[in-house]
Amino acid sequence: MKSKKKTIALTAVSVLTASGVIFSQSAYAAQATKALEAVYNNIGITYNGTAISYDAGSEPFMINGTTYLPLRLVGAALNKNVTWDGTNKRVIIADNGPAGTGDNSTLTALNSQINSLNQELTTTKTSISSKNAQITSLQADIEKLKAQQSKTVDLDDMEEELNDRYGDYKKTDVEISLKGDEDDITVRIDVNKSKWRDLTSSVKKDFVQDIVDDLLNEYEDADISGGIYDSGKLESFSVSSSGKVSLSGSPAMDLDEMEDELKDEYDRYKKTSSRISLSGDEDDITVRIDVNKDGWRELSTATQRKYLQNIVDDLRAEYEDAKITGKIYDSSKLSSFTVSSRGEVNLSSDVDIEDIGSQLTNDFGSYYGATFSFKLEGKADDSITVKVYVTKKDWDSLSSYRQSSFKSDLRDDAFKFFPDANVYGYVYNKDDTGSYFDRF
Repeated sequence: MKSKKKTIALTAVSVLTASGVIFSQSAYAAQATKALEAVYNNIGITYNGTAISYDAGSEPFMINGTTYLPLRLVGAALNKNVTWDGTNKRVIIADNGPAGTGDNSTLTALNSQINSLNQELTTTKTSISSKNAQITSLQADIEKLKAQQSKTVDLDDMEEELNDRYGDYKKTDVEISLKGDEDDITVRIDVNKSKWRDLTSSVKKDFVQDIVDDLLNEYEDADISGGIYDSGKLESFSVSSSGKVSLSGSPAMDLDEMEDELKDEYDRYKKTSSRISLSGDEDDITVRIDVNKDGWRELSTATQRKYLQNIVDDLRAEYEDAKITGKIYDSSKLSSFTVSSRGEVNLSSDVDIEDIGSQLTNDFGSYYGATFSFKLEGKADDSITVKVYVTKKDWDSLSSYRQSSFKSDLRDDAFKFFPDANVYGYVYNKDDTGSYFDRF
């Protein structure tokens, strides 16, 4: 297309040259008019690669080789605000504020969009937190399952460990086998029957308890039960929620077997040359203990009772509901004992009360440096008077606490010998036996 030429009159402030020169008020101090020849040649405008459109009234043109652009068009392209100050004859160019500053609807829309995005962000964070918690829980479950699987696999290893530890227990030829899993374990203990029978009930129970304790240390939440076998089942056991073993189902040992067991454990006790024999049945047992009288008398009453209590405990472990009584003999009966409902031994004497005085002298003849002797009077099934002889000096050397302890211990011992009698005690001055200076 050919260039078009026009002769036009322009005011200096209406155009901007391509070089950026503005015809400002300072260049033309007075009003002037000048005819110029403008050339229109379809000049295009591009800003940052984007074409800027314009209407016919704003078309760029050239004058004497210089391109002129409408200032308002250029200002709009560069985000500038261009205004004309007619009073002062000047062009005012100012920066525009941020896009949308004056557009409340746009600002509201943008704020709404920001709020919506924030809500989406909060929802997403909550979802992520929930999923992280699920992941943590699943990981914990995985680790627990791994541990349980490991324990299940190790049940065979535990069986080997128990056999290594208990296989030679008391020469009973123990062989232990485990079945089940870490939550429910069945224990089978194969033994030699005769050697197993040689063990006391308390020893058997302790043995099984040790095995159960080892299992619970490894599988703390397991339910454990089992049995003891030879060719057939000898006993069974269960385990309480607290881990305590209960043996059951074992036929009671006959009295001859129990007698042999007690002889093995308690014959030749200290220097008494004890020999134990049992008679009766599993509901009513009489114990006879033959001893050397002098050796028996050398034992304190507390030691005698402890010896008898151990025998009674073993009998009650095997025959839980049995009534148990007993007698101690030399050439004749020395003393007897009964057993309370709680299993406690009550020892009484069947010898002359003078012999009991000698026994008390053995037990209390020397007490914290004071020397005592004793004499008993009365009847064992009625009333017994215990006369204690000591010098006033020795008695006064004891503190009031030791005097009180001495009388209390002596009274308790006398009651053990004479459980059915009324016991009275008096402390006499060994140098003047006519009167007593204390009593109990």
